[in-house]
Amino acid sequence: MFRNTITHTGVSIYNGPAVTTTKWTLMTGERIESSPSIASDGTIYIGSYDGGLYALSPTTGSPLWTSPLAGVVHSSAAIASDGTIYAGAGSNLYAINPANGNQYWAYDTGDLVRASPVIDSDGTIYIGSLNNNLYAVNPDGSFKWAFTTNGQIWSSPAIGSDGTIYVGSLDNKLYAINQNSTLKWSYATGNGIYSSPLVDNSGVVYVGSWDGSFYAINSDGTLKWSFPAGGQIWSSAALDNNKIFFGSDDGKLYCRNALDGTPQWSYTGGNRIRSSPTVDAAGNIYFGADDGKLYGLDSAGNDLSIDWPIDLSGAITPIRSSVAIANTVTPTLYVGSYDKNIYAIGSTALDPAELIIQKYANKTQVVIGEVVTYKVIITNLGVDPTSSTATTVIDSIPFGFKYLNGSSKLSGITQPDPDGSDTLIFDVGHFTPGLSKTLTYQLIVGSGVAPGRYINQAYAKYYYDKPPLTEGVTALAKNEVWVVPDPLFDLGTIIGKVFWDKNANGVQDKGEDGYGVVQLVMEDGTIITADKNGNYHIPGVKPGTHILHLKDISKNWITTDSPCLVRAISSYPVFR
Repeated sequence: MFRNTITHTGVSIYNGPAVTTTKWTLMTGERIESSPSIASDGTIYIGSYDGGLYALSPTTGSPLWTSPLAGVVHSSAAIASDGTIYAGAGSNLYAINPANGNQYWAYDTGDLVRASPVIDSDGTIYIGSLNNNLYAVNPDGSFKWAFTTNGQIWSSPAIGSDGTIYVGSLDNKLYAINQNSTLKWSYATGNGIYSSPLVDNSGVVYVGSWDGSFYAINSDGTLKWSFPAGGQIWSSAALDNNKIFFGSDDGKLYCRNALDGTPQWSYTGGNRIRSSPTVDAAGNIYFGADDGKLYGLDSAGNDLSIDWPIDLSGAITPIRSSVAIANTVTPTLYVGSYDKNIYAIGSTALDPAELIIQKYANKTQVVIGEVVTYKVIITNLGVDPTSSTATTVIDSIPFGFKYLNGSSKLSGITQPDPDGSDTLIFDVGHFTPGLSKTLTYQLIVGSGVAPGRYINQAYAKYYYDKPPLTEGVTALAKNEVWVVPDPLFDLGTIIGKVFWDKNANGVQDKGEDGYGVVQLVMEDGTIITADKNGNYHIPGVKPGTHILHLKDISKNWITTDSPCLVRAISSYPVFR
């Protein structure tokens, strides 16, 4: 996914490589602005202006398949929990089968798509179009809703922890949009917003503008701080340890304090910086520039070594793709260039045993007390076996989730329970070349778990069958589930009736019939239609005070409060 997460932090869980060796390159038919996306099995997905979406082997760069799309692929791919790949090209949002590159469906937005999609917890895909609209598309490719701005949308949307969708537009504004398509707020800058917003855990949104300023906007849409750079800002930001990083057309990468905007340092590159920076697990920063070089800095803003920056092509061909980092046998950087090439940077493996790991869950949304079944697939893609020392899968389970004793199976055979509690360690044995094993186990959602997003991540540790390398570690495989309130125990229900109050006493008396097919509106924009007798009910309401008012009916006709306040309590119906 563009910028690694739905909040667009730009931070990787992996360390970058210690060397600047080019492991492999693959030339496409046109320039590359798309950023690489990495699947849980290590497959690299990247688009090209030649109209192709490429699936590449992470170790060799060999194409696994190429999916021809109807137009240039400027968009970076988003990968759903079931493996489905979403990408924009031409005027379409595409859903693509990861096994063979075939299209499941295409949704036509009506104009060119240059933004990258983002996937919400319920599977909704959000993507912008040059026809000024942000679209919400269901996982089956059907239209959900559209939100219209007054300018083209090149910005890729980000999603906050409360579900708010943030996107910039060339009408100069940053928009905060509710999940039902209503406007939460907008903030006007001095010029168009091309870059993609980043939202932190507290709801503060960071974005750069073509007016040359970088903005931090509070969750209520007010300005927290801003900073005037020396040129337009096309680069999207990265956030790590309260430091915000972004590039500018003045040729500088800036590091500011995210809390108050005070300067930390700036680094001057050789040309405009429109690539978005990526931060590795050690705090090092990687980005490209229009001088054709790939830069690597430490957390203090210094070159990582005398070998940096790397002149990838030997020519001034811009690098506007953002770096993706993976630990594919050895730490590796992946990036695209205007010279039409995709580059893999890092040390080459010395032993051809190569394990990959994939992770899946049987549910995407759960409630407290529910059981989730996880499936982990481990495969040796190499031509050598692992050593006789057992391979282990190390799985960090979400806080509050508990392992269900006796639930482990390896390729269908019951296994001993793993070691550990918060981190589970499974013995999965020895792997000959081409061998694949499937580990399944179950977790139960504990009673103290709060609603929200919970990520379960695993990797395999294995041993090579010959020197000089001794130990291999796969890329990290992740899966997320959302814990949602239980409609029976955590949410309330509002029950009411609309009726002809002939004597205006606020109570339905004998002979006062219900008033049917009228609509009521809640404070969040939810619309409820009463039945023919005026009865209505609103299930799944969060505890607290809510507002209801009758839609399109004059207050002169209403004898009770409108809007009226309703207090909902979990697991209890509220009658109005």
